[in-house]
Amino acid sequence: MILRLLGQQVDSPVGPLLAGVVSRDGAEALCLLEFHDRPRLDREIPDLVRAYGVELEEGRAPLHDEVERQLMAYFSGAITEFDLPLDTPEPSSSGAFGKP
Repeated sequence: MILRLLGQQVDSPVGPLLAGVVSRDGAEALCLLEFHDRPRLDREIPDLVRAYGVELEEGRAPLHDEVERQLMAYFSGAITEFDLPLDTPEPSSSGAFGKP
């Protein structure tokens, strides 16, 4: 299995966001969407890296384009719900993602 974790800035009407996409053998899912300047990113990114067992790479996957498109459509009122594949690792007993 080929597993990659790709992080890329996406634009939105509320400001730039960091979108994390996990890719398993080419199947993509959103695993992170957060404001770039949020202090919690310092905890979230290492938790995701531990949970998935791979480093976060800077890179753009096709799903990043769809995330950006749906954000723009949502804030313009064209859609009221998002239709994106999601992948969230299970939290550990400590509340962090991955193994305790």
